[in-house]
Amino acid sequence: MNIYVGNLPYKMGDEELRALFTPFGSVQSAQVIVDRRSGRSRGYGFVEMADAAEGERAIAQLNGSEIQGRALRISISSPAGSPASRGGKPAQKRAKSGIATPARSAPDTTPKQKPGDGSGLFGFIRKLFG
Repeated sequence: MNIYVGNLPYKMGDEELRALFTPFGSVQSAQVIVDRRSGRSRGYGFVEMADAAEGERAIAQLNGSEIQGRALRISISSPAGSPASRGGKPAQKRAKSGIATPARSAPDTTPKQKPGDGSGLFGFIRKLFG
C-alpha cells in the first residue's frame, strides 16, 4: 500500500519517516521528496507498506498528529498520472457534480491586420478626415 505523507517538517529525512511508520508494520520504502535544485525537502513524502491493513491503521493513527509543530496529512496515495494525483476530479465525477468543463474553441484563423493597409483605427481616421 502506498501512503502519501504531507506537511512534513523540512528537516525530516527518509530514515525518520521510516521510523515513524515502523511501529505499525513492515515498511518496504520511505522517501521524503526533495527539490532537485536546492536539495531541500519539499515537505511531503511517500511510504510503502507491505500490508494494506497495517497501512490503514497507520493512516488512522498518524493523520493529524503533530511532529515538530506540524500537523501531518496522511492518506492513501493515488497512482502517478491519475486525475486525483494531479489535484483534479475525473471527468465522470465532474459531470456528476455539475462542474462544467470549458469547451475547447477553434484556433483564431481571421486574417491579421497589417500596419498601413487602411484597416484598423488609423485607416478609419484617415477615411474620416481624408
